Amino acid sequence: ELCEAISYNAVTSLLYEVSATPKPGLVDRLNQGAHRDMDFFSFMASSAVLSPYFYKCAEKGTEFSEQQSKGPELLFETLRPLGLAAEKAMYRATGGANTHKGLIFSVGIICAAAALCYARDREPGTELKTEKICNTVSGMTQGICAGELASMTKRSSLTHGERIYIKYGARGIRGEVEDGFPTVRKYALRYSAA
Repeated sequence: ELCEAISYNAVTSLLYEVSATPKPGLVDRLNQGAHRDMDFFSFMASSAVLSPYFYKCAEKGTEFSEQQSKGPELLFETLRPLGLAAEKAMYRATGGANTHKGLIFSVGIICAAAALCYARDREPGTELKTEKICNTVSGMTQGICAGELASMTKRSSLTHGERIYIKYGARGIRGEVEDGFPTVRKYALRYSAA
């Protein structure tokens, strides 16, 4: 039941995001923005195939809660194969367009962290606190920037975020998760609660 609720909320967030209109330069209900390889319907198709992935991430979090002696960074490692499978499903659903790769990464981690926090508390009616989930995300991903961004110059194909890191030193989504989503907590959540 917990995994279903977390998965439902994750997919609903993807659907709400693409439905927000207007979003100049980005895909919304009315246009493709700056993208030529995706549209509103490719985002819908991608969202639909990601539901089982988010469920499995939450499931990993609940399973991990029973292993009290293990650090949260090990939970992150168990998510990697799920994330790669989710990316393949996304590419199949969209005909090769990258509609949700960043969200597969970040929302998958959030699903696992939320399930872990809830399962470890085990108090009926307990509200999950944003700070606790974000701190768990940070604990799960400590060292990801140093480990992944430092070694990427040896690869031949880089993502847009990796090229930005090389050029400007911006850590992108990896930095956000390692720091527990400070931008979301500082800016977005203030307005969504109002």
